[in-house]
Amino acid sequence: TIPTVIFAFIGDGVQRTFMPIYSSTLNEKGPKGANTFTNNVLNIILIVSIILSILIFVGAEQLVNIFASGFDEKTVEIATTLSKISSFSIVFIGSTYIFQGYLQMNNRFAIPALISLPYNIILMASIIISTKFGLNILAIGIVVAYFSEIAFMMPLLRRNSYKYLPVIDFKDRNLKEMISLIIPLTWGSSVV
Repeated sequence: TIPTVIFAFIGDGVQRTFMPIYSSTLNEKGPKGANTFTNNVLNIILIVSIILSILIFVGAEQLVNIFASGFDEKTVEIATTLSKISSFSIVFIGSTYIFQGYLQMNNRFAIPALISLPYNIILMASIIISTKFGLNILAIGIVVAYFSEIAFMMPLLRRNSYKYLPVIDFKDRNLKEMISLIIPLTWGSSVV
């Protein structure tokens, strides 16, 4: 849960600020401008996610000691290994927040609501498989489960004219507005 908890602070703020700014971008610049804005946010979230994944991977033992003080040495070792493996899920979690917001802003509510279905199936399967092949399967299952959410949304994203663009523009006015709104929302989420 460590990677999920850490990124949930950011992800919640991202999704709640992305949607209204996406809407205003769509009104101002049309679908092409909204697609560029979506990709700009997505690419920046991917960079932040990768950095966070690396930091969690490198500092997994320290994080385990913070989140779960009092574990014995063997449990800390297991939790550290599981945290290192599951740290890669952050990349998929961040993308999921953006794609859910994108689909909801395009009046597609069923698929974003159903993405927990493949996630839960894969997670349950990994729990069952991990009883035979070890706990690392559980952590790998978490990463695959988060990836499945994106894979589940991809066909609908394509049907809604989403096209990936390798754009990063920190000077974009809409991005700056989004960041200014994310900070208080992230702070509020982290307190909760």
